[in-house]
Amino acid sequence: MHAIHEHQLRIPEDIAVASFDGNAGSAHTWPPLTLVQQPVQAMAEAAMAAMLIGEPPTHTLFEMDLILRRSCGCTYKHPN
Repeated sequence: MHAIHEHQLRIPEDIAVASFDGNAGSAHTWPPLTLVQQPVQAMAEAAMAAMLIGEPPTHTLFEMDLILRRSCGCTYKHPN
C-alpha cells in the first residue's frame, strides 16, 4: 500500500488491494485492508497429522473467510 501511495495512485479508486491473512492492524490501515483469512492452525494440524501417520501427499481444501473492507472498492460493508 505504501508503494502504491508513493506512485501517487489511490486505493481503491486506481487500484484494488487485497491480502491473505493480514494482521490486527489491517483493519486500521487507510483504507482498511480487504483480506482472506486462512485457517492456518487447522492447515498445520492436518499437515502434521498426515505426516505422523505417513499419508501420501494429498490436496485438501479448507474454508476461508473473506473480510471485505474498503481497499478492494467493494460496496458491501463487513462488520470487521
